[in-house]
Amino acid sequence: MDPMFEDRFEAGWRLADALSDYRDRRNCLVLGIPNGGVAVAAEVARRLRAPLDVVIAQTLRAPQEPVVTIGMIASGGIRVLNERVLRALSLSSEEVDRVTEDERRRLQRREDLHRNHKAALPVTGRCVLLIDNGAATGTSVQVAARAVVAQRPMELAVALPVVSPEALGCIGELADRVIHLSAPQPFVAIEQSYLAFPRLTDEEVRHLLAETNAHVNTVRGERPNGGVL
Repeated sequence: MDPMFEDRFEAGWRLADALSDYRDRRNCLVLGIPNGGVAVAAEVARRLRAPLDVVIAQTLRAPQEPVVTIGMIASGGIRVLNERVLRALSLSSEEVDRVTEDERRRLQRREDLHRNHKAALPVTGRCVLLIDNGAATGTSVQVAARAVVAQRPMELAVALPVVSPEALGCIGELADRVIHLSAPQPFVAIEQSYLAFPRLTDEEVRHLLAETNAHVNTVRGERPNGGVL
């Protein structure tokens, strides 16, 4: 499969074109899934002139078996567990809770760093565009979408440059709309759709968030008053 995108920023502006009906909506909010998804979301937010924030989906690893995933957590206290894996490993609820608490503390530290210790932007009653750089299994996007839905948005649209056919069906059960640019068959890996797919650091995510919202504030003629925007 030949790459579709030069990098995440090209994927973002092409995705923004597909989302042009959301441009300049006063109640629109763009949420990027760190780390790589924020680079795509930042370009979308700039072109739609909408504020940008993050929703983090973080993997839970089995104690003593760090390559084994037992579930995921997301911003707002959302937790989804793989019951089949838990039974196979005979993990107790206490062990799972300890892993969850450790990862929730790590998740909170990442949120604080990304937002530069500012408050999260409100989701309730808003039109939310949830964006990642792609979805293979779709698990991270599903958990992030659950976190958004729990905050009662007016509308949730998931927007992805590339998605596997398998993930597309799963994500569609949680969102009002799913917008994607490519769903290749066979699907191998997200990074195969990109010519350049570097790892983004937490500091780079923080910079993208701050820079994008400063730009949006300027073009909308607004001033920040308590949140990221």
